[in-house]
Amino acid sequence: MTTARTIRAVCLLAILVCFSLCVAGSDARAQRKYGAVVGLYTDADHSDCDATYSAGFFPFEMWVWWYPLDVADGMHCAEFMISYPTNVIASTVTTNPDITASYGSLATGISVCFGPGDCHTGWTWTHHQQCFLWNSSVPEPTSIQILPLPEYGALEIQITDCTLRPTFWPAMVLTPLYLNQSGACPSLYEFLPKIAGVTITSATAIRALFDMCVEEDYINPLHFVLHNKANPTDSIKVAQATWVDDNAYDLVLQRAMADSTTYVLLARDAEWSCSYAFSNHSEFEFTFLKVIGTQETSWGAIKALFGK
Repeated sequence: MTTARTIRAVCLLAILVCFSLCVAGSDARAQRKYGAVVGLYTDADHSDCDATYSAGFFPFEMWVWWYPLDVADGMHCAEFMISYPTNVIASTVTTNPDITASYGSLATGISVCFGPGDCHTGWTWTHHQQCFLWNSSVPEPTSIQILPLPEYGALEIQITDCTLRPTFWPAMVLTPLYLNQSGACPSLYEFLPKIAGVTITSATAIRALFDMCVEEDYINPLHFVLHNKANPTDSIKVAQATWVDDNAYDLVLQRAMADSTTYVLLARDAEWSCSYAFSNHSEFEFTFLKVIGTQETSWGAIKALFGK
């Protein structure tokens, strides 16, 4: 058995000791494509993903940040490796103190697990490392990459969830750590569906159109709210929400919209995506015109909300 396979086997054994009771996975879990996103950052706020040489041995930190895409299943273990370009000196590594099992190293491939019963459901880091950048190009801008274990070749970086029957899920890379170049750190919310439009059937019925595939099983009327833009306290509840196809829900309102009134439709606290389960907020603004029985988009834009 190779070293990498041994690492994985030991790590999985550690998980199974923590979670010994098996349960059947849901259809939603079977449909999910990714279990987490991961990125390399230079700060403890997972907001900066680049470092630029100035002089000498320029110091910077590399943080490995993860976010589980299913907040119910969470994240318990991870396995990956880090690839450093030749103009980087990798120095002291600090491991998250909540990690109780670790096998291997960042440069050769590592598997880590948090402690028994320790399930991470939000942003969490596994490692941060002191690094030094010693020139501006070799021979051009480079980056530090997060990769799968060498054993798996082109297969995915992986995590395990916190369910009673722990499952390996691939992790999607949000960003490498850019060196001597400006890195646009992508937002997690760029990968989640948002309301892209509204079609009006009547004063009490509208269709919410999404820009990506949305899940059928999780939605109920409470996940939507319609409020008057000029008076947010004047809200209309949604009495019924029916999944129409991969990108739309039909909504029946509890009362009629007022003529020539601008409304904001909010989608909140729902497992929206078809490829993985994750809660997302978005909103869309439109004006109801009773005289023509249709809509006029006020500003034709989508706003992603980053919290409640």
